[in-house]
Amino acid sequence: MNKKCTLLAVACMAAGVFTAQAASSTIPTGSGVYFLKSGSKGIDGGKYIATYDRGFQYMGDTVPSANLSRGQWYIQEKDGKYNVVDRNANTALILNGEITAVQDIPNAYTFGSYSDTIVVEYLPMGLRDKYLGSMYFTPDELSDYGYALNMISGTPGVDNLFAFTSDTLVQVKNTDVKDALIFKLVPNDTTVVGGAQQIGDTLSVISYRFVSQFDNRYLAENTTDPKGVKFSTWGEPLAFVFYSTPDGLKYTARTADGRLLSSNVSTSYLGLTAPGTGEAAYFDLVEVNAPDYGTVPNGHKKIGSDNRYLTMNPLNRFAEMTTEGQTILKAEYGADNFSLWVAKADTVVSGKDLYYITSALRMPGETVNPKIRYYLSSLRDSNSVFTNSTIRYYRVGFITGDTLTTMPDSPALFAFKTAQEGGYYLENLREMNRNASDKTPYVGYVNGVVVMQPDPSAVFTVESTTGPTANESLTAEEVTIVAGPGSVIIRNASGKKVSLSNILGKTVGAAVISSDYFTLPAEKGIVVVSVEGQTPQKVVVR
Repeated sequence: MNKKCTLLAVACMAAGVFTAQAASSTIPTGSGVYFLKSGSKGIDGGKYIATYDRGFQYMGDTVPSANLSRGQWYIQEKDGKYNVVDRNANTALILNGEITAVQDIPNAYTFGSYSDTIVVEYLPMGLRDKYLGSMYFTPDELSDYGYALNMISGTPGVDNLFAFTSDTLVQVKNTDVKDALIFKLVPNDTTVVGGAQQIGDTLSVISYRFVSQFDNRYLAENTTDPKGVKFSTWGEPLAFVFYSTPDGLKYTARTADGRLLSSNVSTSYLGLTAPGTGEAAYFDLVEVNAPDYGTVPNGHKKIGSDNRYLTMNPLNRFAEMTTEGQTILKAEYGADNFSLWVAKADTVVSGKDLYYITSALRMPGETVNPKIRYYLSSLRDSNSVFTNSTIRYYRVGFITGDTLTTMPDSPALFAFKTAQEGGYYLENLREMNRNASDKTPYVGYVNGVVVMQPDPSAVFTVESTTGPTANESLTAEEVTIVAGPGSVIIRNASGKKVSLSNILGKTVGAAVISSDYFTLPAEKGIVVVSVEGQTPQKVVVR
């Protein structure tokens, strides 16, 4: 073979007799994400390629990362033709073109009519991460957890700088998560920022707001002295995108105008700094168990508030809050009246479980038929109202109907929203889905009459109980442990022993559980809860 032939030819001119064209090739690893680098022997040899804009734009000495889009290319194969588009600037090397393997250089190709030798490096990461380079939280993570903000100090021996409030202003101190502010994260805005969009690949970032779980406070900029970041109900809420470092181990929090969340060394106040004005401020978000909505095992329950219990008046099927022994015409409310069946619904709403709450009661003296149930429901659509001191409320009652369990927005679907006091607010799905100015989603009661209200006011407890007749079997209940403000709440473990210990193993509390909804005082911090017969569980007490 003539030694003047290039590597790009599979046949070359032999003694001036003929010329053969190189045959098209395929990449064995197929469509996917790749790094591209120059395979030439020149000054750019070995450099990674960032974009193609009337020529290759190289990354210099920077090495691309699997955690950032710059330097990544989407190579898409279809019917032997290729699209090659970068995932950062959306520039195309070729579209619907052929590639040719370069002899004697592994994974090297020429693309289309370009003679440059390019080496491809496959990233087995796929295209599923649509928030590459930034932090993203699933709806379940947002619902089930709160987050403590931990600024990374960079000072040896100072590992944790957790955010806390000092007269609404936010500072950081070297402490444990038990003394930190626990935030809920709320998605603010989603923005497309990259991807090989010419061939259907998109990359986005989501900005998040730091808010309180149980009141209306949020992180906002404090524009008066001392300037910094505050946690209050005043000012425009701050929203941050959490951007990754190339190694994917640290993040910066950046506002829409590019300012970074940082800590002032001299005052320890959180503040906002322009990029490049100092050392980058990195942070961690420490996950804390803080569910927005509770999970209730199926079974017979007593749903109570202020020593009263939710029940159905069997005379008119309105919902009432009453006590045992209270008169109902010629009969009295007994324990059976307060036994409601709570069952998880098949309807799926992200971040919350939904339940049906039903009763099988009949008129006094009539036999209970467990196969016929009445469903707790908002009666707003039937315009059933109750007036108290000129204020009109929509009532709550128990109704029947074949479609109540098949309607996606059934008036009988309820969620148990976590209350700061440790119990639950009863939240109705249909009412929650109404326009913001017209919502009455929460169950409350006025003079014993159960009504729908725009804001939660009645905190309910949920206790296991027996069925109202022998015809309804009792379902075994799961022991659950949750943390409340200054307490640990244990459900469905009546009669068992419980002990609390700190993370060093020292016992800090013990008791015999006296009810199916048992509250044991506990100091702030991480507490290990050991219930007799159960696996010890860690919770974070606020």
